Amino acid sequence: MINNIKNILLILVILITTSFCNNKKNLHSITLYDINPVSDLVEIPLDSIAKKTEIIQIDSSIGYITGLIETENHYFVIWRSEQISQYSRNGEFIRNIYCKGRGPGEYIAVSGLYFNEQDSTLHTFDFAQQKIIIYKDGQFVESRDVLLNENDVFFSSFYPCDSNLIFYSSSTKNNPFIVQYNIKNRELEQITEKSEMIKDDEMLNEGAHFLFNDNPTYYSLLNDTVFSIINNKLRADFLIKNFSTPNSSQISIICLRSLGENLFIHYFHINQENKRTRHIGLYNQKSFEYNQNVEITSLDPQTAIKPNSRLIYSNGKILIKVDYEENCTYLVRYSV
Repeated sequence: MINNIKNILLILVILITTSFCNNKKNLHSITLYDINPVSDLVEIPLDSIAKKTEIIQIDSSIGYITGLIETENHYFVIWRSEQISQYSRNGEFIRNIYCKGRGPGEYIAVSGLYFNEQDSTLHTFDFAQQKIIIYKDGQFVESRDVLLNENDVFFSSFYPCDSNLIFYSSSTKNNPFIVQYNIKNRELEQITEKSEMIKDDEMLNEGAHFLFNDNPTYYSLLNDTVFSIINNKLRADFLIKNFSTPNSSQISIICLRSLGENLFIHYFHINQENKRTRHIGLYNQKSFEYNQNVEITSLDPQTAIKPNSRLIYSNGKILIKVDYEENCTYLVRYSV
C-alpha cells in the first residue's frame, strides 16, 4: 500500500514538472547576448513608439529622484528615498510631504507610492519601518504595519492592482515571493509560496518589478520568466534569457519599463575587466521583434532616449524619463 502511494506521488510530480517545462517551451524567448556597443547600435525613431512628448521642468531640485508617480492632477516625487514632494502637472512645486524621521507621519526610506483617486489619499511605503503611511492633502492620516509573522521576511516594494497593493518580498533565506495587501480590510494574502533559497542564489534574490499592459508584472531572475499578476495568480508571459557564462561578459538588468506594446529592458553590459556600460533593449509584445542595443532618436535631443537615460516611471500608457541639467530637473513624458 505504501509503495503504491509512493508510486502515485512520483507520477504526479513527473506530470506537474513535465507540464511546467512544456508550458515554458511554448513561451516566446528573448536572449540577452554579448554585443559590440558601437557597431550593434540600432536607431529607432521616436515617432514610431510614442504619439506625444512633453517636457516638464520641476521647480525645485533637491537631488536625485528615486521614485515618481503621475496622477490625474499631480506628480509625487521621491528624492533620494528620504523626501516626498508634490508638484502640479506643469511642474510647479506644491508642498513637501513630511520629512525623514521616526515621528508620526515621518519616514526613513521610501520605496513606493500609490495615489487613490477615489478618496485622494497618498499611500507611501517606508521600507525601513515596513509601514504603509497614508496622507491626504499633505497631512498625515495614519500608518499601518505590513508584517508577516516571520523575522526573516520583509517587503521591498509594491505596485497598485485594482483596490489592492502587490508587495514583493525580500528574505535572507527564501526566494522572493509575492503578497497581496487589501487596503480596505488590511489583510495579507500570499500569491506565491515561499521556497528556500539554494546556495549561491543570494545574488538573484531581487527581480525586476514593473507595470505592463496595466498589470503588475514581475521578472524572476531565478528562472528567466516574466510573470503578469492576473486575478491574484501568476501568468507566465515570456522569457528573458541571459547568455552569460563564467568566462564571458555579464549582463545585469537594471529595470524594465513599458510604453504601449513596447518593453524597454535597461541593463548593464559588464566585460571581463569589470567595465560597465548601459544599454537599452526594445521588445515588441505583438510582433515579438527584439533589438538588443537601441537608441530612440528625435529631432529634439532632450526627447531622445539613449542607453544612459533614466527611465523612472511607466504604467503601460506613459513613460517618463528624468534629465538633470545644472540645478534643474526635467521630466520627459512620452505617451501612446
